[in-house]
Amino acid sequence: MGRAICVWAFLVFPLSLFGAGHRPAWAAESGVKIGLFDLQKIMAELNPEVPAGRSGRQAAAQKSDPAAREAQKLRNEIQKLRKELAKEDLTEERRKELTEERNRRRERLQVINEKAREADKTPSGVTEDEIRAAVARYGQEQGFALLFEKNYWSDGDAKNAVIFPGKVVDISLQIVRRMKAEAQRGTAKQGPEKKDATTKAPSTKP
Repeated sequence: MGRAICVWAFLVFPLSLFGAGHRPAWAAESGVKIGLFDLQKIMAELNPEVPAGRSGRQAAAQKSDPAAREAQKLRNEIQKLRKELAKEDLTEERRKELTEERNRRRERLQVINEKAREADKTPSGVTEDEIRAAVARYGQEQGFALLFEKNYWSDGDAKNAVIFPGKVVDISLQIVRRMKAEAQRGTAKQGPEKKDATTKAPSTKP
């Protein structure tokens, strides 16, 4: 499997950016992970009026937005219903009731989430998903494998991940400028033709 850069970009907790070629102390055990950019800083630059990071926006929203509080309540209720449905001693009638309750809450949560996504757009009309897509596109252009997976960027091969000397750059401003330019033009960039996203890295073995 081709080796590729593994980008660690937490959405909840701030991430310190490492300089080009710098290896974290824990790199030897878990593979080299290096932060190319901080998604929170990108979002803060795109929309300075909104607290940086997903957790910051959610915390601010829940204090002032009844819909955000309702959404959190629905998530908690859905989780409880899921645990109830996992029980094996439920009667068919009770299981049907719980399933209907869970589905109603899911539908309501979906409506709230859709409205929140629209409200979460930056002044330039750029969403987090669009930024992630732009970052993945940048990775393809440079021959890196960049896939969003849970709380970090990873190519799924962290143990073999290596640093590309000379290609470790802070791409925050590049992405921000690109997204702002595309929004100002009012056209969505389709992106380049797909390239091999698992370009072989120079061997680190002696």
